[in-house]
Amino acid sequence: DVERQRQRIAYAAIVKRDSALTVVSPLDDYYFPAVANKGAMLWRLLAKKVGQAEFFNGLRTVMKDGSLNLAELRAAFASHKDFIDYSFDQVTDINLLVGLPQITGAETKIALRNTGSSDAAVIVNATTANGENLSAQTVVAAKSFGEVIFKTNNKIIRTEIDRDKFYPQTDYSDDIAPRQFDESDALLVIKRAFDKQDYISAEKNARNVLLAMPRFDEARVYLGRSLLAQAKTADAEKEFQTVLNETLPTARSLAWANVGLGEISLKNGQSANAIKYFDEAVKTDAEYGATLAARQGRTKLNSAAVIEEGIKTFFAQFDKAAVSNRKTDIENLLLSGEVSKFASGITGQTEQWQTKILQIDKIDSNNVLIESNLNIKLLNREPESGIAVFRLSRAGNSWKISGVEMFEIR
Repeated sequence: DVERQRQRIAYAAIVKRDSALTVVSPLDDYYFPAVANKGAMLWRLLAKKVGQAEFFNGLRTVMKDGSLNLAELRAAFASHKDFIDYSFDQVTDINLLVGLPQITGAETKIALRNTGSSDAAVIVNATTANGENLSAQTVVAAKSFGEVIFKTNNKIIRTEIDRDKFYPQTDYSDDIAPRQFDESDALLVIKRAFDKQDYISAEKNARNVLLAMPRFDEARVYLGRSLLAQAKTADAEKEFQTVLNETLPTARSLAWANVGLGEISLKNGQSANAIKYFDEAVKTDAEYGATLAARQGRTKLNSAAVIEEGIKTFFAQFDKAAVSNRKTDIENLLLSGEVSKFASGITGQTEQWQTKILQIDKIDSNNVLIESNLNIKLLNREPESGIAVFRLSRAGNSWKISGVEMFEIR
């Protein structure tokens, strides 16, 4: 379900400028989101319509000659011609809408609408005030209205059409009534509030999303970060740990969960745990912001790094080369063909360059990441300082800079 949610989010971002799958090409910037996400949704929907066994038997039959094309698939599933023609030859125009519950005696009516050019066979789900879950199947004809009736005396407080989201749609936000958000991308709604530092709203939005998708780890990470920003440390710790216990969380979620647990450990004076969590976030290397936050957290701990003499010597040489303002001196310490833009930026204008090594993260026997604190002054500029992360690679018996992973110098 979480993977399908990510699939929908990726497709929803480009659906308003989509093309038919038979004409979209790699030249279009929406090619991969459309083909990979909409395509998968359509094949899943066709398998549901014809039945899993018949669907795969049909595929095996047309693939016996070792090749497969769309014309053969159209012929194999000719009984579903209208659906296949709509799916591949037209842009997405389906939007499924569900109305607010209308009580009539002992019944509750739910109005439905399908704005698209293809019929939609859907399940409508309803939740009552006492937590009872109800469902009903129906077909909403193309460009038409429909209705389902629940025979219950309990008040229905929430309805949803096509909960499993089989159908690619132009808008997913109106699949639920009462409507929670005005965006198809629920994660964007949470992030928008979080970025505005409106942590109360971010928490509320995240909890609403998690009611329907309790294993949506990206939403849970934002919930944990919002709680931590409000000093709700115990609750935040619980949410971060839940993310780490997930079976298949995203790398980004793992990184931010480790950052969050590291910050909590730091506040609680648990330095060893804090270092462990920050190290894990750095190793995950999922997102620039999470990696930077983890490195800044480690810096606060002032933990001493074990530094190889060869690396110490290398940076002493680099500091001298930088202030010498001789391009050849700097280039001799860089891996050939790499980081040329970095070298050009400091050659001929460096007045001061001091590197203090903070941490070393080993990638393998020939590559390491060096986290350092730089104090520099360039020509006609004020002195600057901050975190820089260099990638060093062995070249024969010496080290050379092969990449600048981070340069937060202000």
